[in-house]
Amino acid sequence: MKIGVYGGSFNPPGNHHRKAIKQILNNQLFDEIFIIPCGYREDKPPQEQIPLHQKSWLVHLAFSNLLVKIDTTDIDQHCFTPTFQVQERYERQHPNSEIWHIVGADIITGGATGQSEIQRTWRKGPEIWNSLNFAIMKRPGHEIKDKDLPPRSMLIELPLIHGSSTEIRNLLQQKQPITGMVQPAVEEFIYANNLYQEEIQIDILITIEKQGEKLLVTGLRKKPFYYDPQADKEERAIGPENILYLESGFSDAGNIVLQLKELETDKILVTGVDKEKCVIQIEGHFTDS
Repeated sequence: MKIGVYGGSFNPPGNHHRKAIKQILNNQLFDEIFIIPCGYREDKPPQEQIPLHQKSWLVHLAFSNLLVKIDTTDIDQHCFTPTFQVQERYERQHPNSEIWHIVGADIITGGATGQSEIQRTWRKGPEIWNSLNFAIMKRPGHEIKDKDLPPRSMLIELPLIHGSSTEIRNLLQQKQPITGMVQPAVEEFIYANNLYQEEIQIDILITIEKQGEKLLVTGLRKKPFYYDPQADKEERAIGPENILYLESGFSDAGNIVLQLKELETDKILVTGVDKEKCVIQIEGHFTDS
């Protein structure tokens, strides 16, 4: 069996995503295709990210009525799974199957000299460049040099497809229409929930990394504060102004939360956990000292 895995931010999922997948389905290249929306990512501007349960709705609406499966593992676990771990998971779940990672042509540019985005920025990039299967979507007019291709790859020719998630977000922030750029149900959901249209200025995002017995603050950026008591059974209030989310199975989260309280934190929310790196993401509003 040949399985296609299409991961991405889908922030938001647009018709450009849907049309690309429809073309791949029409080409009958894979026996199954899985769409994997990621959780919160450190390399994405925080103000562009939305609550994960709402992203899940958007992705399901965007790819409705297509013969694909939506894998919400990252959303369910409030995390971002790097590609090498996605490969490991799918190998366990689908033994004796070929796993192909569907990617855009822009991220393989420079592959001949080790300068592609995959090789430079993805975790274990040089290793997976040589070991994984990549199905590369090529749009008309985008030149791809043969020497830039990964060793185990195939090209998928796409028709001319307009649009991008960045363009959709920009139009929403400018109060411009997005009709035709997303599915009607996606458009309705975005407007009904006021997504991407306002930037909330309060609250911040901190990424803290455990290094031995020390906690290292690696980022301090503005980010909206999200709380929906229906979004996750483990999300619970611990006081009128205090909100706490602890990822189950991450034993150090409680200690980190205690240390944050010493920084006069009045709202905290652990939104993502990378157990391998002992990294957590915390949303919150901090009181000036």
